[in-house]
Amino acid sequence: MPGFPVDGHIFKVTFFDLLRVHVLTSDPVPAGCTMSTIGASCEVHLMLRGLVDVPKEVGRLQGKVTKLDEALAKLMEAMNIDNYEQKVSLIQ
Repeated sequence: MPGFPVDGHIFKVTFFDLLRVHVLTSDPVPAGCTMSTIGASCEVHLMLRGLVDVPKEVGRLQGKVTKLDEALAKLMEAMNIDNYEQKVSLIQ
């Protein structure tokens, strides 16, 4: 996909439903954006307001945290057995 020039920079857009690109040099970042660092002097802010149901995402992520906490507890319990290091040693 060819890039397009904006203020001396070349941008390539691959979002299938992107409607607008705004280049902000000193303007404040609009509320509702997520940020990703591209380089030492470049950040991309993607507007997610209205696209992401925040309470639903928080609930989904809390569910993942709960499952991971349970898995960690099982692993810690398994590691607390007597002679664990000898029983699972990779070097025989």
